Amino acid sequence: MEALLENLMTQTPYPGLRPYSQHEADIFFGREEHVDQLLLKLQNNKFIAVLGSSGCGKSSLVRAGLIPALKAGFLPEIGTQWHVAEMRPGASPYQRLVEALMSSPLFQQQLQHFPNYSDYLSAMLKRGPLGLVEAVSELDNLGQANLLILVDQFEEIFRFRQEPHVDEAEAFIKLLMTTIQQTFLPVYVIITMRSDFLGNCTLFYGLPEAISDSQFLTPRLSRDQYKAIIEKPARLFGVKIDPALVNRLLNDIQTDFDQLPLLQHVLMRMWNLHGQQQRQPALITVEDYQAVGTLQEALSRHADEVYATLRNSQQRLAETMFRRLTERSHTQQAVRRPVSVGEIAQVAGVLPAQVIDIVEAFRQPDRSFLMPPLPIPLTQETVVDLSHESLMRQWKRLRNWIEEETELATTFRRLSDTNREFRAGEGELLQGLNLEKAVDWQQKESPTPAWAQRYGGDFEEVMAFIDQSQQHWLKKKKKARNKNIILYSSIVFSILLLLGVFLAYQLDLNQKLVEQNSMLQQKNYELATIESNIDSAGQQLLMTKQQLLSTYEEIGKLVNKIDSLQAKIDTQVAAIARQNVEIQVKTNEVFLSELFQNTQNFLQASLNLTTACNILVNTTDYTLETVQSINSALMRYDQAYEDFWSQNNTYRTFLSDTIQNTALSSAYDRMTMLVANIHQQVEFIKNVYNDYDFSPDKKGGLGYNYEKLSEEMKSAIQPILSTLEQQTNELKELVENLQKRR
Repeated sequence: MEALLENLMTQTPYPGLRPYSQHEADIFFGREEHVDQLLLKLQNNKFIAVLGSSGCGKSSLVRAGLIPALKAGFLPEIGTQWHVAEMRPGASPYQRLVEALMSSPLFQQQLQHFPNYSDYLSAMLKRGPLGLVEAVSELDNLGQANLLILVDQFEEIFRFRQEPHVDEAEAFIKLLMTTIQQTFLPVYVIITMRSDFLGNCTLFYGLPEAISDSQFLTPRLSRDQYKAIIEKPARLFGVKIDPALVNRLLNDIQTDFDQLPLLQHVLMRMWNLHGQQQRQPALITVEDYQAVGTLQEALSRHADEVYATLRNSQQRLAETMFRRLTERSHTQQAVRRPVSVGEIAQVAGVLPAQVIDIVEAFRQPDRSFLMPPLPIPLTQETVVDLSHESLMRQWKRLRNWIEEETELATTFRRLSDTNREFRAGEGELLQGLNLEKAVDWQQKESPTPAWAQRYGGDFEEVMAFIDQSQQHWLKKKKKARNKNIILYSSIVFSILLLLGVFLAYQLDLNQKLVEQNSMLQQKNYELATIESNIDSAGQQLLMTKQQLLSTYEEIGKLVNKIDSLQAKIDTQVAAIARQNVEIQVKTNEVFLSELFQNTQNFLQASLNLTTACNILVNTTDYTLETVQSINSALMRYDQAYEDFWSQNNTYRTFLSDTIQNTALSSAYDRMTMLVANIHQQVEFIKNVYNDYDFSPDKKGGLGYNYEKLSEEMKSAIQPILSTLEQQTNELKELVENLQKRR
């Protein structure tokens, strides 16, 4: 079997979606550095926890990287002979461990003396924490060899650790921990586990401590390592990958954890396409990459192509199978759920052979969507699993199936809970819209006991609860219908009775109308008399209106005289206002002249100081005149700065209360801000300048500190001077503009 498997595995350079096997070390590239790190860690530990996100290549790293390196003798300090027992916990970790051990020649030889040795081994492992140690110690053919137990997909143990398997799961973990703690037998344990399950390890005593001491977090691949994965396997088969395609693939690879399996699948698809076309030269190009759908669509498109080759009945069976192979975890993440062929057949209500046909369609070497791979035969007991979790995230059709299955399961669990509440006297039967939804779900989905077993198993009780609710609802509707018939009869009788009363009332009403017509004629005569009186009053009203019109004309003449007088008064007021404005303008001129004069004095002092400082910084010959020019400039600057701010509040009040000019006020605000900024920079220059003693009669005076002054004072003052000059020029322009606008 191993020889047949090896011949099959090495026929193509890329495994596709499934992990690498132990026999594919020759096409496993890009992880050489990580394999060396694992070898070094195993040299000092009997236990290694290989952690990483889904799709990072944990299983392949151990299977095709570490294990072949051990068998090749890359760890001579421990030994060169290795026996490997590979397992996954699944739904029966003890049974899986027995099967893994019995696949090794070490334990197969025991069958020559004990035909029922596998049953004996199973009983020994379950006897206690030392069961595996005792089983290995009884082996006569161990010699100098080492035993490595690989527990792949270790996170499955957390799903198994549920009622009623809590004790069995804890006993299995304790068996592994006890085995690695002993020192007299060369037994090593390696687990691979998704890093997002790391917190679950605290459920088992001793496991967090063991992982903390010897964990290996699978590193991310670099660009060069990805390049080796792409190019080197094809090169072994005499085929070259176009450099343009290599760059395109490297650029398309994203940061999410599905990229490595997606890359392997795309490479496999392009390889198969190239082989079908048999092009020369042997070159895989960007056109091949686009033909298979690129990294974004290749996997989903390929899975749909396989699904489309099935007949309608097979497509329905495939949907049932993939729904059974997946589920939502308690964190609402889609996870794999391996099941046997027989269980799928039971849920779908078909023969196991029909399920096997579907599995074969999806596990062909050029597809590798399902496990186990070819040529392992499929039977009713064979456990089927997705080759990789990325299929659940990338195949759009499967994502929809998972959502639908989750909704069906939620409905069943809700009905189950409602049924238990009703049986316990804490709830009621279904009715109304809830009953309609339940009946529709029952008829549309046609659930079976085998399907319901996965979600609680009380299928018969739930179906009986729906039927009982439906019967109760029908009886309730029939009773209500009978009540409606009696009610409708009463309504008809009442209507007839009311109709008789209405006819009698109508006859009486007609008699009253005749009497009212006679009275109406009398009223019309009286109304005509009143209208005659109104016409007479209207004539009198017209005469009164004509008298009022003549009065309005007299009033109009009086109003015109008043308007003429008001116009004269407005002319006098305007003249007085112009005189006040002229007086105010002259006053403004006085204040503004003082303002501009003080500002120009400050501006000139700042320019003089800037010039003196430039001389000081740029000269190499420091004389007493240079120092005195700085002192004089600083004194004139301080006086100008004090004169400017001494009248600051007066100017501020004058501008805001008198001028009422927003633009001028804003300009003055900018002026004062520039003065403050310039003063802040000058203060810095003064502080730097005052740190030096230029007196020639003192030790350390002028000339003595020249080197220090040239190195430090220049670097301190020079940046300030450019800013000082810029802001001084801005102040100068502002003052000139204000003088023009005044």
